[in-house]
Amino acid sequence: MEVVVVVVRGIMWASIRNAGVGGNLTEATRHRGVGVAALPAPATLSIMRRFAIPAVLLLALLPGCIGATRPVMTLGPEQPIPDLATVGEPAVQLYLFASTDEKTPVYSITLKKYEKYGFVRTGTRVEAVARGILISLPDRSEGVTYTWRVAEK
Repeated sequence: MEVVVVVVRGIMWASIRNAGVGGNLTEATRHRGVGVAALPAPATLSIMRRFAIPAVLLLALLPGCIGATRPVMTLGPEQPIPDLATVGEPAVQLYLFASTDEKTPVYSITLKKYEKYGFVRTGTRVEAVARGILISLPDRSEGVTYTWRVAEK
């Protein structure tokens, strides 16, 4: 037994058919450029569900787990703005933390070698910047310190 899923213009059609491995679909289906995927038999799907659902849930929870980080640049409320820094490694995961919540990052980004990050003045405001993306720092006037931290490998 084989489950066949056919996607036509965003609509998914599924059918169960008795066909051996390598069973052919109709000529019309093949010539119309329809996306087709053959899935394992339903008995195998129940086994896959037992393992897939916990795995998907685990992956959904992982973004909240940051792991070990080390500070690379800090901006305090009365501190002068430091120069922009350049990434020297092939790929770096950076997190921007505020002193009001040291566990949850305000912003996170993966930077490649030679990309810049830090803090810049725009008019009368100071903003964080990474790869040219400006990140607003609304609480800086209230004595909040911001820190760029890099994930340790």
